[in-house]
Amino acid sequence: GLEAGPPDVSATIEERERLTAALRSIGLDPLPSYTNFLCVPNERAPELYESLLDRGIAVRPSPGALRITVHRPDADDRLVDALARLL
Repeated sequence: GLEAGPPDVSATIEERERLTAALRSIGLDPLPSYTNFLCVPNERAPELYESLLDRGIAVRPSPGALRITVHRPDADDRLVDALARLL
């Protein structure tokens, strides 16, 4: 229960920062985030969403952006690799 204190989210925060840096390294510009997902504006968002889905990688489309949930490093790396090829 809650008596144990808040959950340790440091690993998620660390991975979110790593994923943000990886996305920036391929030319994307994720918005600042304080949650377990990133909003990544891109005019090709609908097309990127479909192409990622075709590769079995699920992100959420949102108007003019992709919403990317922070996952395990291996899954996040797969996403970044796929996006790098699509851009």
